[in-house]
Amino acid sequence: SESIADWEEVIALAPESRASSQMQLARTRAMAEDHATAASEAIRLAASGAAGEVFYQAACVLALSTAAAERDTKLDEKQRQALVAQYTHEAINALTNARDKGYFNDERHLQELNTETDFAAIRESDAFKEWLRKLIRVHDEETG
Repeated sequence: SESIADWEEVIALAPESRASSQMQLARTRAMAEDHATAASEAIRLAASGAAGEVFYQAACVLALSTAAAERDTKLDEKQRQALVAQYTHEAINALTNARDKGYFNDERHLQELNTETDFAAIRESDAFKEWLRKLIRVHDEETG
């Protein structure tokens, strides 16, 4: 299993793949329940990334952070709900940016929205469902 230390070493040794490795580190942090660091890192990396893939990966990290926040017993219910709403909102923003970069023009990427396990924590939210409905409607109109 990939550890935080492993990803930090990869980042130090392979600067040419730093952004991708940093996103993997953020993903690992989210899976290790460090949702606050993971989410802020994903947002920072997405802000500096121009490619649709980067925004999509950031959305995955943010969705995983949502799941971690839901499980965070150090937070009270109000704090938990606020973070879940914030991370879900940020994940949808990242997905919107991925869409705007043409990421979902590839049918496989579109299908991943229904199958990617990283999105499990946000998939049932009304905001995600509405966003996905709009995306599919526009995609269907464009592809006829």
